[in-house]
Amino acid sequence: MTEPKDLRLFSIKRREVFEIAFLLLLVVSSAASLLVKASPGSLQALLPGWYTTDWSILMLVGSTIATLGIFGPDVLTGLFLERVGINIVSSGLVIYAGAAGVFGGLKALTSISIIIAMVVAFFLRSRDITRVLKKLPSDPLFGRGGKT
Repeated sequence: MTEPKDLRLFSIKRREVFEIAFLLLLVVSSAASLLVKASPGSLQALLPGWYTTDWSILMLVGSTIATLGIFGPDVLTGLFLERVGINIVSSGLVIYAGAAGVFGGLKALTSISIIIAMVVAFFLRSRDITRVLKKLPSDPLFGRGGKT
């Protein structure tokens, strides 16, 4: 028995608790890092001000877009937004892991490992979304699509 298209789209658009928690944490922490001065000895305090500001904006925008995509009422648009948002967040996390490695060395190994695990999880989620979107028939609303 074949599932209706809406049900298949909904099944890929499951709301992962860990993904949502991590994205909401990024929204809050990114906004806070823009508003609050860095603690002495923190990675944020060691980096140039423009770098931390740009990184915080990148993380805030990406996590907000992904969160809006997850909770958006339209499944198809939500999947597009979620994919864009988690790709932006992944880029920011890689930048942060690199800075942590440069400034923290082996002391930052645990943080870097957790960050890389999240990047891999976001990559896999993005790949799953891309596969579903490519299988959809062409849609004049979006101007392109998968199989027709």
